Amino acid sequence: MPNEALISQIENILSQVVDIGGQQEITSIVTNLEVVDASPTGLTGFITVKDDRDGDTILAKTVPGLEYTAADFVNVLFINGTEPIAFQQGSNSSSSNSLWSVQPSTNNIFYTNGDVGVGINAPTVRLHVFDSAAPVIIQRESANTSAVQQTLVLSRSTTGTMADGAGSRIGFQCADDAGTLTTIVHIDSIADDVSAGVMDSSLRFRTKSNNTFANQMIIDPSGNVGIKEQTPLAQLHIDQTGMADAEPVLLLDQADADEPFVKYIGEAAAATLTRSIVAEADVTTATRAGFVMIEIEDIGNQVTDQDYFVAFYTLA
Repeated sequence: MPNEALISQIENILSQVVDIGGQQEITSIVTNLEVVDASPTGLTGFITVKDDRDGDTILAKTVPGLEYTAADFVNVLFINGTEPIAFQQGSNSSSSNSLWSVQPSTNNIFYTNGDVGVGINAPTVRLHVFDSAAPVIIQRESANTSAVQQTLVLSRSTTGTMADGAGSRIGFQCADDAGTLTTIVHIDSIADDVSAGVMDSSLRFRTKSNNTFANQMIIDPSGNVGIKEQTPLAQLHIDQTGMADAEPVLLLDQADADEPFVKYIGEAAAATLTRSIVAEADVTTATRAGFVMIEIEDIGNQVTDQDYFVAFYTLA
């Protein structure tokens, strides 16, 4: 039940408010004044007062016998009843420090100043979500479906004209041994061609080596994959240029000893020597042109582990 004596005291105080910082004069007392909380946590000397006339709510000091001035409202929380409903600190005016706002007609809630922290009281970015043990974001669909649906969207836009090469980036961070948080991996979505109706895009993966970021892999607009190659010229293009260590470009480790390392699928044609697969019966002359090096490692120890050379030929 409301504290009737406290309500009477509040009504007496509010009746003395004449003109606070240029605000509209209060000429009548609220008919259905309700004390919501006489001692909100951490706000000693404040009570929450609900005004049933127009939906406004204030968090006001309760000092019997004193008239309010603008200075009394420096740390007062106002909830403005006009749309959008603004939670403001300072005074019920446009100069207040606007906190959360609500747009009932669209059901939108927005925040216009500062950063928002969830699970953390000192956010360092616009939305800072923290949990020391559990995942910070989990997205689940409410119904089973076989269709692929967007569950997380990162977008980038501009008021001007977006240029080719713009995009969005996901950064992964980790604290170093000095406790400094640093970004260690980037995944970039790139708009290679921003022309309306075209919108070619690529995906790039960047890691750090010796504290310097480098592009390690790319999937280009045509679906070609480049490893250490930013403009892949094949479905898989691996470039070892610049690698300091002596190592193969491609290592195939076959776990099934009875299966081949590589399977080729093509289409031979009679009397045709330009196909990816050529039948020996169609070859009159095979001229050995050279050799390519391969390395063999036999864990069965029947073949000497070493480099070998495989011949290649021209056909006529």
